[in-house]
Amino acid sequence: MLNYILKRLGLAAITIFGVLLLIFVAARASGDVTLLMLPQDATDEMIAAFRAQHGLDQPVIVQFWQFLMGMLSGDFGTSLRYQRPAIEVILQRLPATLELTLSAFGLALVLGVTLGMLSAYWRGSLFDRVIRVVAIMLQSMPGFWIAIMAILVFAVTLGWLPTSGRSGFLSLIMPAVTLATFPLSGILRMTRSSILETIESEYVKFLRIKGVPESTILWRHALRNALIPVIALCGLQLGNLMGGAVITETIFNWPGLGSLMIESFVSRDYPVIQVGVLFIATLLILLNLAVDLLFCVVDPRIRYA
Repeated sequence: MLNYILKRLGLAAITIFGVLLLIFVAARASGDVTLLMLPQDATDEMIAAFRAQHGLDQPVIVQFWQFLMGMLSGDFGTSLRYQRPAIEVILQRLPATLELTLSAFGLALVLGVTLGMLSAYWRGSLFDRVIRVVAIMLQSMPGFWIAIMAILVFAVTLGWLPTSGRSGFLSLIMPAVTLATFPLSGILRMTRSSILETIESEYVKFLRIKGVPESTILWRHALRNALIPVIALCGLQLGNLMGGAVITETIFNWPGLGSLMIESFVSRDYPVIQVGVLFIATLLILLNLAVDLLFCVVDPRIRYA
């Protein structure tokens, strides 16, 4: 197990290095930040001084090397827009994104697994047919359209919820539900199909012969084996939530990491872009590692040499 973890961490370090190199070059290829930060009547001397102050007069490979050396010493650069350490800007916005993402994921996981199991338990019933139709509809509707419709109905027409911002529990409801709709449908359908496959296995038939109640078979015996593909899907869905939060945060004016990254790309705030991508890439890689290790807990047949 330890060798497997160390191997995965080594691959993770290589992946993060490649992501940083790609985003470092792509951000600078998008345009010169000097033209955005300085006034239009800036002289050549002012432009040269600005570039020298922020190290933009060096070749890209030299800038990347300086960034790596600074990162190893805890210096992630200074935001060109906020004139503060980029790591402070990221950490200030990170809690809002984690609050939104984890709330949406928890909602999708609880409802998806519960409804998926009930749909499998009552397969062929009216409840099962309605749940499957709703799941397909949720997976087909774009997230931005759901967000706009939610604002129109619950904020503008009914006045039940605030339209935007982060001012308490009520302001979290619409963004979290909007963000949870897509992973909810995927988890629901995967849980249902996995449960149906599991309850047709030989050991379940043996439990039925012994007279074990169907509800006990479903919740105590079939659920654990059925959760193996659901766990894999949840790992992917949580990663997708981090990406989908960008659109949701922008529509609902949620002050999180996603909206900050959009603002930073528009203003070409290179240090914030680099640190933000580093955070997101690291979270996703550690998440995938945690999902792989969780397989050992759920399925004792899996062992990592």
